[in-house]
Amino acid sequence: MKDYLDRNMWVFPVLTFIISETALIIWGLLSSAPILLSAAKPEVRQQFYSSLTGTSSSLLGFSVASVAILAAFAPRKTENGVPDGYPRGAPARLEGQVSEEELAEARGFVAVTLLVTSFFLLLLLIAASVALSLQPKHNANPWLAGLTLGSALASLVGLALGVLGLALAVIERAKNN
Repeated sequence: MKDYLDRNMWVFPVLTFIISETALIIWGLLSSAPILLSAAKPEVRQQFYSSLTGTSSSLLGFSVASVAILAAFAPRKTENGVPDGYPRGAPARLEGQVSEEELAEARGFVAVTLLVTSFFLLLLLIAASVALSLQPKHNANPWLAGLTLGSALASLVGLALGVLGLALAVIERAKNN
């Protein structure tokens, strides 16, 4: 199970979205009054959604740029199985050292997590934009508010994992240079 989660970190934002959406739907159905964003005053909701559109679009750009950085960290070319920078006749991999292919595979897992996070950020951007433009002054759509909050939570989890993975990838790349 640990290996599966280690190789499929994208599961965490998806599970966060599913669990938060389920909880918000149940809470909304059981509650007789509007909940969370639906209960807020129209002016507050408008400011909140405006803030979310700007924030989610900039974080979406960061996430996509991070994927591009990870894609640029392709495995270094080797000659006869000896990594670049190693003297001829040296072993291709020292004991305890991670191979370049394993590092590239790990970077790929982080990139997939960031792509899933980008999807949730895009969903957040679209939901907040639609909420801004379609919701009347006095009525709030609880389903749209729930979608916004669920995608925001999933984005936060995905960004936290993605940034951690990106930092580890950069550290490993620098360590192995």
